[in-house]
Amino acid sequence: MEDVTIQYDPEYYDYLDELRRSGITNMYGARSYLIDEFSIEDDSFARDILTDWMNTYEARLEQGVTGD
Repeated sequence: MEDVTIQYDPEYYDYLDELRRSGITNMYGARSYLIDEFSIEDDSFARDILTDWMNTYEARLEQGVTGD
């Protein structure tokens, strides 16, 4: 199995993994949670983090790094 490459700080991915498990929001609505949690001022940066999280989720799940 090949290591998956993430583009941003793993703390963002861990937070999003936890948020997904909590069921508080649909992950398409997670950008506002990400912005609030990390005081992100650039909405497009938050969108890019969330997009990369979504794009890498399956590979990270297979590697057992999502906490699921």
